[in-house]
Amino acid sequence: MALSKVEDLLGKGHYGAALREIGAVQIGDTLLAGEYAFILQDKTARAQFGIADRYFIRGDGANAKKFYQQAIEVATTDPTVKGIAETAGQVFDVESFGNHRVAPLAVGL
Repeated sequence: MALSKVEDLLGKGHYGAALREIGAVQIGDTLLAGEYAFILQDKTARAQFGIADRYFIRGDGANAKKFYQQAIEVATTDPTVKGIAETAGQVFDVESFGNHRVAPLAVGL
């Protein structure tokens, strides 16, 4: 039930309340603990991106940067979630992507 409440808060743009609700969620030691940790990490990042966007729109670059940074960092001890984040970081590495995919296209322009 807590995850649906978090999703509802995110959908309404109540990012701070969503982060507080996420903090109250207890996963425990279940077979699906890794999956729940991944979902919570996703929702945490979405809330932090939402807060960062609001700071950015207001012209507060320092706080926007802080929340953007928090959103892309994995704040969990679950090794499965950390592994997925590391893999995503390698797959979507901007330097590598830009050098191998975009640069050859830009040469032809």
